[in-house]
Amino acid sequence: MNRITRTKKVVYEDRPHQLSVYMELKGQSLYFSVTGELCEIDETGGRLKPDGCMYGCIHDIIAEYMPEYRRYLKWHLCGVDGPMHYLANTIYFAGDRDYRGLRKGDVQAWDTWLMYEDCPIPLPIKSNNLLKYIEGKGLPKDNWIDEEIVAVEHPRGEYTPKYKLSGMGPLCWAICPIGNKHTADALLEVLQSGKAHIKKVPAIISKGKERELDKARNAAVWPDATDEELCLPPDQLKQKLLDRLPALLEEFRKDMKELGLKFPEER
Repeated sequence: MNRITRTKKVVYEDRPHQLSVYMELKGQSLYFSVTGELCEIDETGGRLKPDGCMYGCIHDIIAEYMPEYRRYLKWHLCGVDGPMHYLANTIYFAGDRDYRGLRKGDVQAWDTWLMYEDCPIPLPIKSNNLLKYIEGKGLPKDNWIDEEIVAVEHPRGEYTPKYKLSGMGPLCWAICPIGNKHTADALLEVLQSGKAHIKKVPAIISKGKERELDKARNAAVWPDATDEELCLPPDQLKQKLLDRLPALLEEFRKDMKELGLKFPEER
């Protein structure tokens, strides 16, 4: 048997309801799922509000009204190889790095400025193709003597021209890196001065993330994990998770057998 259904009449919010609980081993990777359905009923047991039923992971309701199944709720989405995304989820929730791997205060993005000596009014370089061209050509003055500014017209003439450096080769209006003639002239003047340098400055600072230790405990099915254990460096936490996995899987199989659910080799 690979699916178990249990049904019980309960009083929820002072009105009679029927609670159904579905527990099964499913999917190609064979994972455990426990979901429920709670619907208001009349005195004959018929549903009064079919569209008002609650479905899905109503685990709090299952735990309250069918406490005999509370201990199995922790295995929801656990499979034969362990809890879903066991290592990744636990380490992420326990850590203080965001999804980019950055802590609070780390630089998330940089702006690139073309500076004239130590001039406090830089020329921001927003275009990657312009930055690559300047860095590739280098900043010595002699490299820029023959450079010119080229206007590129909008194909339908609906917008003002954009501008590029002559050595950049053919570029369509949409990807031309300079939006106006004044900025283009200033850029070329700085490049031809021989006093230009590129400076990268922080543009966005990461906020990191707070440690979510209770979520980490749930993800690892490790309710008695201490804060100290979960706050270990990621490599050390990963090893602890791997060390406890065999015993966790043994407990999982024992509980599935207790429920009456069978793995393929047991059928």
